[in-house]
Amino acid sequence: MRILHTGAETEKLLSQLTAKCTTLRWAVAWASHNFSLCKTLAENQGKIDQLAVGIHFYQTHPDFIAVFQDHPAVRFVMNPSGVFHPKLYYFEHGDGTWDCVIGSPNFTSAAFCDRHSKNVARGAPKL
Repeated sequence: MRILHTGAETEKLLSQLTAKCTTLRWAVAWASHNFSLCKTLAENQGKIDQLAVGIHFYQTHPDFIAVFQDHPAVRFVMNPSGVFHPKLYYFEHGDGTWDCVIGSPNFTSAAFCDRHSKNVARGAPKL
């Protein structure tokens, strides 16, 4: 386990894991567009096994929805009872290993700016 202290550090790790993984499963409360990690996700759409994105409070950008709305593994959570508010980024690497980043960042450009946040990255032990 390690602690990621900045949004920029978290964005860099998520970008590296997205490029490295064979499949990804994410659940986030909101998503924006037009930032480098979003471009990385769009370039790696074939790796998306499950992606759940909330749109409560109209926080998910329409351009993000337009890019991913027809993807069969992407679900937009429209009418939750309560607030859909996860921030979970899970990556499988095809060799039995995985990484998971949990913490405070939604999938937005603001979340990955250079402010302090405590996000935990954890990998499974090799068996």
